[in-house]
Amino acid sequence: MTEQHAEQQIRSLTTESIEAARDAGRTAFIGYLPAGFPTVEDSIEAAVALGNHGADVIEIGIPYSDPVMDGPVIQAATSKVLSDGFRIDAVFDIIRAVTQRTDAAVVVMTYWNIVDRMGVETFARRLAEAGGAGIVTPDLVPEEADAWFEASDRYGLDRIFLTAPSSTDERVKLITECSRGFVYAVSVMGVTGARSEVSTAAENVVARAHAAGAPRVAVGLGISKPEHIREIGAYADGAIVGTALVAALRDGGPAAVGALAAELAAYHRLWPGVQISLREATTPELLAGLRAGELDLAYLAPDAAELPDGIAGFATWHEDLVLITAPGHRLATAGRTRVSIRSLMVATVSASSGAKNSSSSDPAAVSPSLSSGAPDMKC
Repeated sequence: MTEQHAEQQIRSLTTESIEAARDAGRTAFIGYLPAGFPTVEDSIEAAVALGNHGADVIEIGIPYSDPVMDGPVIQAATSKVLSDGFRIDAVFDIIRAVTQRTDAAVVVMTYWNIVDRMGVETFARRLAEAGGAGIVTPDLVPEEADAWFEASDRYGLDRIFLTAPSSTDERVKLITECSRGFVYAVSVMGVTGARSEVSTAAENVVARAHAAGAPRVAVGLGISKPEHIREIGAYADGAIVGTALVAALRDGGPAAVGALAAELAAYHRLWPGVQISLREATTPELLAGLRAGELDLAYLAPDAAELPDGIAGFATWHEDLVLITAPGHRLATAGRTRVSIRSLMVATVSASSGAKNSSSSDPAAVSPSLSSGAPDMKC
């Protein structure tokens, strides 16, 4: 069953969240946190903070003793959880608590052995009962997922498969047809971890999935900075942040997760195709910048109407924001957007950097199954 056909019959919570972001003119923000780290209670509070500070979709990772994709930060976190005696049953309690306190769609990321050991039918039923939206399955291939196809349709859960730079065209098409919600695009070959820049292969992976018919593709692995989300938003439907959030939770607790989520959200809730950098500014600094013509636009509280004549034009924007433009700046680029800013912020606007050159070589895949050819089959 293709995703397009399945969505006519089955409600997809992740689809709704990502499409709501698209309707608001922004890239969906997807955040990952491990279940039970550093405690069950803290993992709940961290996920709630993530959802309430801008995440559209939350991934709750189930700790596993032999992970395929996890980098050192996430491995250290999950190893602690396992050494503390974490039990899989707690995952459903965490999901139930999070879904009751946030509007974000909540999915599980898990290696398939955990689901198989509990029983696919039982796991799917319990996940749905807890309010979960679906499962990200890094080591499950469609050819071996018949039981999951049946259970996910029965309980209305999204099935999120991965595609990688080394995936063949046949493999990409199969993954696209069998996924529901979104396709997870692996941007680099290797394990998770924060990186200084997003892989140049990411755009090509997304383009191939879109060409194969995927309506929504989110990029994961290596995303750690606001500028990464801004870059990815030029070509992908969602950006997945994991290691940076786990490190924030490790170092600063749930509050740090909320702070980082808010920082990331401030960058992704802007216009597609436009690069914008935000920073705090004082009113005198803003006025000086406008006078000098150094600022393209800025966000200011409603008292912007008190600005002296001749410094900048202004227009009411939503109910509580005023858009201040430097003289001569065209407002035509201001499309749909949703911005949440708690203090005075200045934004410098530049044209999108455009397409990047894609990598022509693909190292060994995260999982051999991602690069193998796909036989004819229907999901």
